[in-house]
Amino acid sequence: MYDLAYKYKVIPPHESDIDKDFLSGKVASLIEGPWWVPGVKEQKNLNIVVAPFPQVFEQPGVWAGSHTLTLPKRADKSKIDATIKLLSYIVSHSVDWGNAGQIPASLKVIQSDAYKNLPDYKYYRVFIEQANNIHFEPLLVQTASFGADNSMSPILNAILSVMLDEAKPKEALDNAANEINAIF
Repeated sequence: MYDLAYKYKVIPPHESDIDKDFLSGKVASLIEGPWWVPGVKEQKNLNIVVAPFPQVFEQPGVWAGSHTLTLPKRADKSKIDATIKLLSYIVSHSVDWGNAGQIPASLKVIQSDAYKNLPDYKYYRVFIEQANNIHFEPLLVQTASFGADNSMSPILNAILSVMLDEAKPKEALDNAANEINAIF
């Protein structure tokens, strides 16, 4: 990314709001997920195309996040049974969730005519086709501190420091690695 901005000059240097710059036509592409489709496709004079994430390393891979439905371990059996019934209903009726830009967890819903007939399915299909290449962050409490898209994320801070020309890529990645190691 550093080279794209500072060597080849094909993206604006000091990029601070890629979403805004994409919507205004200042940049031609960005990496987002299906949740972004419903809002962006409403922009006037903007014709979007969704493409698969390119293979970067030896194996194809895409990052994925997930929403999680949980219940307390100490709940009594009747509450557990009622919660399971509710969660089952939510998952099996998740076409509306899909219409809001989320990929349903239920394969049955994804394969249903109701989901495939959504106006934005042509965009969501690209994400679904990459499902076999998904990689999740490790299931550790600490991943919330280093992998998230928030101000505490060493990864995000490394990217921003490079894109704002405050650090060279190697220096930024070394700092991020040290911060991640300190978290663990």
